[in-house]
Amino acid sequence: MKKVKKCSRCKKAKRMTRHQRICSQCKQDGFFSGSYFRWLWDMAKLSDKQAMPSCTDELIKVFEVRKFAIKARGYYRENQSLGTKYNYHIGHRYPASKGGKLIAENLVVMPALVNLTLRDKHGDGLECYKIERTEGHWTLDEFKDYVASIDIERLQAYIGGSEASNVNDFETNGLPMDEVLQIEAERLGEQPKGTELLVSGYHQKLSKFSQIANGLEQLEILMGFDDMHQQLLNYRKQQDGIMGFDIEPRNEFDVDDTLIEMESAKAMERLKELKVQGELGGNEANYLADMLTPLEIEQTQMYFEVQENQRVGLVA
Repeated sequence: MKKVKKCSRCKKAKRMTRHQRICSQCKQDGFFSGSYFRWLWDMAKLSDKQAMPSCTDELIKVFEVRKFAIKARGYYRENQSLGTKYNYHIGHRYPASKGGKLIAENLVVMPALVNLTLRDKHGDGLECYKIERTEGHWTLDEFKDYVASIDIERLQAYIGGSEASNVNDFETNGLPMDEVLQIEAERLGEQPKGTELLVSGYHQKLSKFSQIANGLEQLEILMGFDDMHQQLLNYRKQQDGIMGFDIEPRNEFDVDDTLIEMESAKAMERLKELKVQGELGGNEANYLADMLTPLEIEQTQMYFEVQENQRVGLVA
């Protein structure tokens, strides 16, 4: 049963329940000034009115995705400001610019590089997350009215004390790409295989994220995966003295080893040029020497030759 009480925040007499200390208007105003509302408004500005969650439960699921993204980024404090260990975005699987809904099933936490590369060039086949009709974009006042129709008390109960937390409460270790990929794939019921082209393990992981948003083919084109594939194959053929045979690396670890081998070979060729020019004591030679592999006798000899020239340069 409600009775007239003084709100502990605005100090005005309002009808409230026995255990209620803050009036509904103050709770609403508090939510509007918080980070979750600001983030939701930023997302809403990209979307049509029809794209928004239709109920409190759907909106809470969207906030769950945001909470996970915050955890995955790994916030830390440095000189009284916040930084992140990992750069993850919350991206739409079916693009917001094409009518993609702002619901948890259409969102994926992914590396920022994938989201920025794909932009809106993905999502074919995920039209189930597309709105059926358009009503235009929100004004801020209209959007506040929409949020006010949601159960704000439930939203605040879910958010908890995060709005009032100090900077230390944000300090987390973050999550590496492998772990984020596994968690998001399981949440969305996906089993991405990634590109079949020969690329590094890092690019292979990026391709799996893009596949969750039905953007694998687009990412392969935009990031030049085919060129990476051909360069690696040509190098393997050259090294093995084989032409016209299938000598593809067996797995991503073999690919990464081959890419490292390619980089060390390029570094060795450049160091030979610097040696002829008498510049093994310079910064470029010192940088390239770290790319050499101790498994190659010639490269090992070059490494120590560079170090000797660096030492002589310091003494001089």
